[in-house]
Amino acid sequence: MTNEQAFAQFLIQAYTFFLGAYSFDISSFDVDIVVLSDISKRHFKDVERLRQYHNIPRVDSNKIAGYATYWISRLRPISVTNPEMYRSHSEFFAYT
Repeated sequence: MTNEQAFAQFLIQAYTFFLGAYSFDISSFDVDIVVLSDISKRHFKDVERLRQYHNIPRVDSNKIAGYATYWISRLRPISVTNPEMYRSHSEFFAYT
């Protein structure tokens, strides 16, 4: 399993935990696995670019979290299947 695949799997697990922690109805939301995979690829590409450009051997965890938050908010992997639910669910997930 590559780092990108592991990160995508982590995002799926975090999403499942997120729904349970905030008592959201799982049937009211859907997550797009292809978009999560794309988020993972873009995230690692950004981190690698930062390492090369600034010649940093180890990137700060806050910077890594920021890239993940940016791509989750930008690509919106979570869709609402029940229109009565919170519309900005992807952003809420990204910031928690």
